[in-house]
Amino acid sequence: MRDILLKFDDVSFAWIPGGTPVLSDLSLSMRSGDMAAVLGPNGAGKSTLLRVASGYLEPASGEVYIAGASDGRAGRREIARRVAMVPQYSSIYLPYTVEELARLGRFPWRGLLGRWGGEDERAVSRALEVTGVSELAGRPVTELSGGEFQRAVIAKALAQEPELLLLDEPTAHLDIAYQMQIFEIIAGLNREEGLTVLAVLHDINLAAAFFDRVILIRDGRVYVDGPKDGVLTPENVAAVFDWPVKTITNGERRVIFPERRRSDG
Repeated sequence: MRDILLKFDDVSFAWIPGGTPVLSDLSLSMRSGDMAAVLGPNGAGKSTLLRVASGYLEPASGEVYIAGASDGRAGRREIARRVAMVPQYSSIYLPYTVEELARLGRFPWRGLLGRWGGEDERAVSRALEVTGVSELAGRPVTELSGGEFQRAVIAKALAQEPELLLLDEPTAHLDIAYQMQIFEIIAGLNREEGLTVLAVLHDINLAAAFFDRVILIRDGRVYVDGPKDGVLTPENVAAVFDWPVKTITNGERRVIFPERRRSDG
């Protein structure tokens, strides 16, 4: 039986105490080696879910367990060693080189004054290599293209050597080639090294192409969670996104398209 790395037990969260909850009695779990995509409409609580999972936000009620320890009992450094997050938007205005950015991922293991060691060097070199940015190591991140920059940000996360990688729209605003490259990297790490991945996405078909498990959420709750073929049905997708869809089968792949709503007049 694979170990549970992340578990939400009836978790609720509101930005204002007593206000409208963004997450409402949400429960889910991630076992070691899982790779799951979270889909849902804007405002469903997807990004908030990741921030709570990372330890950045504390739930108003319920329990969050990270690698078997509740969020309240695990130290921030311990969480940072186990969990890495790639946010939806990363703004870096200082001219860090790609390598310097990746080296920041070692902070949870070293602290502010910790000495740099061989293990740190190996972790950074490997993260740069896996993400395909080794040749860009000396280039300032302010000079990178969007796809190169995003791979550098992922390299920083991987340099942490996390057990759980959280991704919030990691390919937003990127073209198809960069989207596929990034998810090929992530899927390869999951397949070959057992990295556990929880990713928020908007693109249903991209999720279906790379993720075997899909979690649909709506109004801060899990609507359905399971294997993608059983979750990504026209009925489920239409209910969650409040829009009719149809599917077209192309070989072994099913592609989901939104339908036009035609007026009767």
